[in-house]
Amino acid sequence: MTVRVIQDADFTRAAIDLAAGASTSLFLIQYLFVIPPTLSHPAARIASELWGAAERGVHVRILLNRFSHGRAAGQPVTRAPMELRHPNIDLRYHTSGQVLHSKIIIADATTTLTGSHNLSHWTLTRSHNLSLLIVDTSTGSRILAIYNPLFQRAKHATR
Repeated sequence: MTVRVIQDADFTRAAIDLAAGASTSLFLIQYLFVIPPTLSHPAARIASELWGAAERGVHVRILLNRFSHGRAAGQPVTRAPMELRHPNIDLRYHTSGQVLHSKIIIADATTTLTGSHNLSHWTLTRSHNLSLLIVDTSTGSRILAIYNPLFQRAKHATR
């Protein structure tokens, strides 16, 4: 097992590299994912890399507590944003009644990026956060065993 500490803005590069290196699967579990219209913004760059992975044939699953996508907090969003509308991207919304507060990206069931980073402007540009990049199949498998059932029960985003 290898573990690397990812601090503050370094998360963007780590998430992009993880998505770019995925060969079969990506599973993104997030409390909040806000894609601003500015293509150079960190969250937009991560979304672009997720789309690129899907384009390469990687099966991308996204489980979100909510998706603000530039809307006021509290407004329900059920439609997938254009940046994530791809046949290989399965976007779903958590529906258990409890808040999904996890922030995890798992690539190929072997590499896990997890910590305090939301995919939002404030988190990626203006706050202190810490995440860990863990390369270990057993860690990825244990996390997938927890979140796969939640994903199966989650509500599909409309396209």
